[in-house]
Amino acid sequence: MVVMRSGMSGLRALKVHARDNSAGTSNACSSNNGGCPHLCLPKPNNQKTCACTTGFNPSQDGTRCEQFESFAIVSTTKYIRGFHINSSDHSEAMAPVGGPSYSVKTKLDLHIESGFVYWTDNYTSTTYRGIFRANTDGGSYSTVVNSGVGRGGIQGLAVDWVAGNLYFTNAFDSETFLEVLAINTTYRMILLKSSQDRPRDVAVSPKLRYLFWTDGGQTPKIERSLLDGTNRTVLASESLASPRGLTVDYTNDFLYWTDDVLDMISRMATDGTQRQIIRYGSRYPSPTGMAIFGNYMLWVDKKLGKIFQASKDPANTDQPEVIRDNLDGLMDVTVFDAHVQPTSANQVGFNPCQEDNGRCQQLCFALPGQEKPKCGCAHGSLLNNGVTCGYGLDEFLVFTTDYTLNSMRLDPADHSTPYPTVNLGYGVLALDYDFKGEASFLHPV
Repeated sequence: MVVMRSGMSGLRALKVHARDNSAGTSNACSSNNGGCPHLCLPKPNNQKTCACTTGFNPSQDGTRCEQFESFAIVSTTKYIRGFHINSSDHSEAMAPVGGPSYSVKTKLDLHIESGFVYWTDNYTSTTYRGIFRANTDGGSYSTVVNSGVGRGGIQGLAVDWVAGNLYFTNAFDSETFLEVLAINTTYRMILLKSSQDRPRDVAVSPKLRYLFWTDGGQTPKIERSLLDGTNRTVLASESLASPRGLTVDYTNDFLYWTDDVLDMISRMATDGTQRQIIRYGSRYPSPTGMAIFGNYMLWVDKKLGKIFQASKDPANTDQPEVIRDNLDGLMDVTVFDAHVQPTSANQVGFNPCQEDNGRCQQLCFALPGQEKPKCGCAHGSLLNNGVTCGYGLDEFLVFTTDYTLNSMRLDPADHSTPYPTVNLGYGVLALDYDFKGEASFLHPV
């Protein structure tokens, strides 16, 4: 035995770099990838097999690789995976999303038209907490929100796929925010703050033009508001212990949710009436996230490590089907299918935000019974034309944190910010403001 090197730290793998021509220098895959659309796998006797990458199926004639049109996406604390809803098909329906060991993935939602999966990650380090997204083919990974995230992390999120708004709850030590972000922009606005309530899971109906959320505070409840966060209404506050997994059934306009303390799955109409228990008992010890697909509901059980599917009808008591099992740390589930997020004008109630962002410069909100949208400003104030945001002579507060310059309204009920937050990259000892010259003066550390 010969020791070639010693004292090499972090050594993981090795391979000998040497040319071996014993099998020849070409095979059936050498030219034009063997005519395969994705992968060409060479075989003996100059044969080959074509294969598709994860998340794709070969077409009937074998000339193309086609994405799955309908599948379930689940999150565990460590990864996000897609599975065919048919329990007998064990193929992966999307490229898995992983992460480092300290990653803690929780909630999911989709923007199906663009092919994006959105998820929350409550890293053990606050530096890397936030909302992220990627295409189901594994590409276009990007960070959506990773600044201004509380120590409790992002507790829930919901995509309004018609207006292009992302709603999420943000938990700090002493209060929780319900926020909205116009997707693919920096327009982020706080809709409400609360030190007593704890908004958690979020759901949105672009057709009905309402926002819904569960509350995990001292008085658990389910609330509803308009899409701009106004007109809050409590829909349910009794027989709730830990409401989670809130989702809207767009075919019948019912709200469904789980309760992992009461071992229960329930539903009600979006006005709080017609409340019914669908599943209940020790056979469902820890239902968390859930989704509706056609006449069925899917849910994940964290303790059992299983994905279930059953009829969404309360009168149907058939045993649920196990789609997948032996999955540790299950957190949430959603369904990737175009029927889940319809985009035709009549199916979304002729939503005024669907075209050209409703002419709004920043944020667009569709309100019930209104043909015209309500525009909102994450920065600045809405001008008299009702669509443009401007920076006027309003009085406001300017303040700094360790590394940022911020602004806020003097009215505690107004959560919009006069100016975008400025990342300074250095600490600040003192601050002053020239109102006439509209300039801030900073004294760095």
